[in-house]
This record gives sequence, structure tokens and C-alpha cells, in this order.
Amino acid sequence: MRKPRPTCWPGCCAAGAFWARARPPRALRDGSGRPAALTHWSFEQLATIAGAPPKYLRTLPASIASAAINHGLQRQRREQHQLFTDQAAPWTVRAITSPRYARVHHDELASRVLDLMA
Repeated sequence: MRKPRPTCWPGCCAAGAFWARARPPRALRDGSGRPAALTHWSFEQLATIAGAPPKYLRTLPASIASAAINHGLQRQRREQHQLFTDQAAPWTVRAITSPRYARVHHDELASRVLDLMA
């Protein structure tokens, strides 16, 4: 069985403990102020948590999009979310998940489960 991805680790924080920023485009800061870039997927997840349509946000200037996301995050319940980020700089948020989500890192395990479901 393959080992888990060593470059990505989960960290839990409340929805109000991170916020979007305009520079670099599609960046996120956590409670420590450390900036992290967002992937296409994690940007969609962040926008969904904030209650904003990600496709529309991508058409806006970065400053307006980040303000809209931050406004949406302030209005959300302070639910814990997992931020899957790179372990080393430059940090990139790969995914933002709810506490109900369990991530399987082992490709062979996941393929076996899919085989059993088929």
C-alpha cells in the first residue's frame, strides 16, 4: 500500500479564523497571519463556505472578491473546518473540508473500496 502524501497535512480552524486577501490573487491567511495560495478547488470550497458563487467571484477584481468572501465568512457559523495545506513554503491550501469529511490518502485502499462498491 502506498504511503500517504507527505506534503499535505490537515489543520483545523474555525471559519472565522481565516480570511481571504487580494494579494496574491486567491490567497488565504490563517489566524497566525501566514498567507497561503488557494488552488482552483480550494477557492471554490472557500467561496461555498462563504455563501458566494465561485464562478462569479472569479470575474471580479481580487479586492472585491476577497471582500465578498470575508463578508460571507463573518456571517457563517463558527464551524470547524480542516485546511489541507502544504507542509513547507510556499504554502498552498489544497482543500477546505467540514468536520464531517474523512479523507482517505491511500490510493490502493480507495480503489479497493470502489471495486467492492461496483
